[in-house]
Amino acid sequence: AGIVGGVWVAASCYAITGHGIYLATAGVMVAWGVMRHLTEVAFRRVRSQVKTLRRRDTSFWERLYIGAAWCYSAIFGAMGYLALVTEQDQVVHAIVIVAGIGYSAGVAARNASRLLLVVGQTVFNVVPLAAGVLMGGAEGSGHLAILIGLLFTSMLGISAKVGRNHVRSAQSVRQFERLANTDTLTGLPN
Repeated sequence: AGIVGGVWVAASCYAITGHGIYLATAGVMVAWGVMRHLTEVAFRRVRSQVKTLRRRDTSFWERLYIGAAWCYSAIFGAMGYLALVTEQDQVVHAIVIVAGIGYSAGVAARNASRLLLVVGQTVFNVVPLAAGVLMGGAEGSGHLAILIGLLFTSMLGISAKVGRNHVRSAQSVRQFERLANTDTLTGLPN
């Protein structure tokens, strides 16, 4: 959904302004989406061929996933910054601001248990967006940039709380499984 939304934003900016940079950005986003999909297919293939992946193997794929997600967020954020600083059309401004904040909220909700991922994606998207609002210099832009900053901190706080709850829940499940499968007195398997 993030790739489709980003391509739609870039294509909309191109349709309104006629500036080729947005069409190029849409192309980069499509290519990025295809690359991420192929990476996921490769990981699933490796996982299906190997019964147990070593932690080192999964951490490689996790770093690749996080890096790719951060790069996409940076592309999205740079496009928003560019539109806010160079374009005068208020519809373009509204599109990139609403889509950028919506994207970050979706990232925070979907990846709440992975705080590092959320922080990176949100920073790479929201910081350029807030900077673009300030650099655009429209009346009230400081207030809008502060509001974006407050939304940013709220998303991180919510993600951190959900992440902690997720970790506690997983720990509880493991503890219940251990209690169900072992004798509490002797520690031997049931």
